[in-house]
Amino acid sequence: MVYENRDENDTSEIESESVEEQEETSSEALNEVAKKGIKKVARKGAAKKEAKKTSKTTSGTISISGLPVEGIRKFYDIYAILEAPQEIYFGEETQVNVSIIESIKIPTGGTNFIEKNYISPTKRRGIERRMLIWAPILNGQLYGDVKQCGIPQMCLDFTNCYICRIFGGLDPKGQKSIIGRLVHGGGVAIQALAPELKQRVAIPSIINKTTITQNPIPFKRLYAEGGTLYSIANHCFAMTEKEFQGVAYAFINSLKQLGAGNPKGVKIFEDLWDSNATETEPFLIVDEYSVPKGKNPMPSPFEVDIQKALTFFVSNAKNYPQGDKNFERFIGFKALERLINFATSFVSEILGTS
Repeated sequence: MVYENRDENDTSEIESESVEEQEETSSEALNEVAKKGIKKVARKGAAKKEAKKTSKTTSGTISISGLPVEGIRKFYDIYAILEAPQEIYFGEETQVNVSIIESIKIPTGGTNFIEKNYISPTKRRGIERRMLIWAPILNGQLYGDVKQCGIPQMCLDFTNCYICRIFGGLDPKGQKSIIGRLVHGGGVAIQALAPELKQRVAIPSIINKTTITQNPIPFKRLYAEGGTLYSIANHCFAMTEKEFQGVAYAFINSLKQLGAGNPKGVKIFEDLWDSNATETEPFLIVDEYSVPKGKNPMPSPFEVDIQKALTFFVSNAKNYPQGDKNFERFIGFKALERLINFATSFVSEILGTS
């Protein structure tokens, strides 16, 4: 730049122009930063829109968990005392033609212990899952066949398959999985009844055979005696009402299928709940809540007295806050009605539209 008619010591004009140039440069830099920020925000917005587009399904938007966002999720519990109306067998192992029943040993002090028969929660879980896989739908097909879902190959469609949504699933290759949100507990018998060893005969199948190539094989099996009572629990977490409908359907239908071989099946135990009652009711509880405020009714595995165990169940069943918006409990016939209504809705709303 050339400055004329100016004292060589006068730098005010130079400083002024220098400041203006800095301001212009600063303004341009800020504008550039602003433009980059707007572009970045725009890209993020576009990415979110695209994610929403790709995550839309028939049931709703998919969340990070892999489950659809489709309504309020709550906790649900089912507590029950089950009764075996006949002898029943839950296999554990076979020893030289003797089938051993599953049992647990409970220490009572020192080297002493009591042994009780046991309905394994793992076995109950498998039977309940089977109830959904084999659930008949209106067109005569099975729900598992329609969804192409079964053991060991689950479909892993956590949006539209209620088998996977409830029980979870794992890709055999380990590339995709989700945890089940239904867990099972209890199963310890109340009475410390020793199992009975009984003689049975295995008859070879002759289906699609013209001749019998093997004679009947005698064997012995340990059975839990009829009349044995078992306390059990099912716990569900972060489930929608539709998902719990599937849980209720599986639970109710599984009761007659519990056991290995024949005979099999249990029922919900019924009796008078207290001395003032005039009618028997099922020993059944259904909890729905966001905060667990009711007493747990499960009797201790150490308890061997039937009356004490039933009294404990009833006493704790009635111990819960009334009118609490975060906790609701159904007991006896009201609990059974609740489960039946849920199961009926599952048939009409899910199985009826599959």
